[in-house]
Amino acid sequence: MSNDKLNATGYGPPSDPWAALAAHGAVVPPDDPPPVDSAEAYASPGRPPWAVQEPARRGLPAWAWVSMVLGGLALLVAGGMVAGLTGSSGPVPVVPAVSAPAAVNTSGTCEKRIVGEYGLVATVRATNASRTAQTGVLWVRWPITGEAAQEFTKRATLAPGQTVELPVNQEVKAERWFRTGACSYGWTPDPAEGVDGELVDWAWPTTPTVTPVSRRTIEVVDKIGPSKWHVSAAAEWLDRYTASNMKTVRKCSGKAWRCITIRGGKLGGNALDMSYGGRNLIVIDTAKVDRRGYRSDASRKKIMAHELGHQFGLGHSSGRNLMSTSLPRVTLKLTGGQRAHLHKR
Repeated sequence: MSNDKLNATGYGPPSDPWAALAAHGAVVPPDDPPPVDSAEAYASPGRPPWAVQEPARRGLPAWAWVSMVLGGLALLVAGGMVAGLTGSSGPVPVVPAVSAPAAVNTSGTCEKRIVGEYGLVATVRATNASRTAQTGVLWVRWPITGEAAQEFTKRATLAPGQTVELPVNQEVKAERWFRTGACSYGWTPDPAEGVDGELVDWAWPTTPTVTPVSRRTIEVVDKIGPSKWHVSAAAEWLDRYTASNMKTVRKCSGKAWRCITIRGGKLGGNALDMSYGGRNLIVIDTAKVDRRGYRSDASRKKIMAHELGHQFGLGHSSGRNLMSTSLPRVTLKLTGGQRAHLHKR
């Protein structure tokens, strides 16, 4: 056995320091590094023991990625189902409401007017545009600064297509007239019974309170000559058959439910007298009446009662009664239909 072999296996004194290091596990560098272009790069043995060790970064496993994707899809499906279940009860976009056509249409005019006197004049109409009967109140209103509004009403039940008219011709004092504002008018339906006994809610506007017929005071202004025509006698006779309360006054008080003015004037043609329902006015052609020979109190009372009947809505009729079309046939008598009509006025 040679000495070199002994030294190489560690059985003898080291003759080569690199061999000794190799025997203990150390890396022995080569004598001459091979050329770069002909040698493989040495693999790094890793970070040295004294370097700071950082925790290893590990990517998510495949099963985690699959779970995340499946979970997202599940959330989307669940959200769609919840939206579908709650969509009908959740907030609803605001859609402009389409107003239904009115069951009763109103038209006409109302104004403040000076025709020799300060007055409030109106002629308003209500027409049933529906296919069923409509019950309510036709009203006209003037606001007055410093006091309650001046209001007039007319209650009616309208058949389909029927029209009712409310005339107003109210005299007012000058001071009050100047405090009166612009007028308005309309129709207020009565509350009606709804389906299954429930009450239908109506939006009642700020309209005049309906005065019961039995409490309606109608003032009759005598401007034709009390000593000759005795207007009060005719008004008292007709008032026995009405539900209202007529009284003769010198001028309108402004507090009555209605005020009718009677005065003299000239009428064209053969007309002796004329009742203007829309203006609450009765005009008598006194000169023509006298020329025709109707000068007695009885004749004048019949003429006056006849025209007041028109103001209460009575029309002309045949036969011998108060509303006959011929003055010689006019009598202080009423038919059953006329009595029934006045009983509600």
